[in-house]
Amino acid sequence: LPTGLSLDTSTGVLAGSPSATGSFTFTVEATNSAGNATSPSITITVAAAAPPPAPLSPSSCASGSSKVTGTITHSVSVGAGSLCIFDATIEGSVSFDSTGSLQVLNSTINSALSSKDASGVEVCNAMVGTSSTITDSTGNVVVGDGAGCAANSLDGSLSISGGSGLVSVIGNTIVGSLSVSSNTDGSASSDNVTITNNQVDASLT
Repeated sequence: LPTGLSLDTSTGVLAGSPSATGSFTFTVEATNSAGNATSPSITITVAAAAPPPAPLSPSSCASGSSKVTGTITHSVSVGAGSLCIFDATIEGSVSFDSTGSLQVLNSTINSALSSKDASGVEVCNAMVGTSSTITDSTGNVVVGDGAGCAANSLDGSLSISGGSGLVSVIGNTIVGSLSVSSNTDGSASSDNVTITNNQVDASLT
């Protein structure tokens, strides 16, 4: 067995955390109540852990975006252009109603986050104090992707609807419900929505 794993011979449970990578082959003998025995050879492959997401930087903001950084003591409302909120604390809400792109990176929004008609939405390594609502996006919506976009802590419900791009919701903690509906990337594929490894405290629809 790989170092760190153990097999309970009474229950057959294999448990533990392997500390080495590679392929490991072992043999288990099992006998039933009739005395019939079998000894299969089993191989376990332990892969290296995925590297952590690369740190976000101001250069992660889309070219041409208006940037918001630092502490903002009021709400932020944008009706035109693109917006990148980076390393910021917004003490109010964020309302984005524009055909540009919206990025929320390494930031805290103490109230609600809403986006409508954006050409793309990216929320990475962020904390949102209440609800997050993303509607009618014409591009991709990424709320954590398990790679370069780190997971988020959302202290309210997350709703994504009516979009025409890919949707990725991966690895987040959501203290509320998660709803993703009526999204299509314009193809016949059903793979336009990816929702995995989220902790959702309420309903998932």
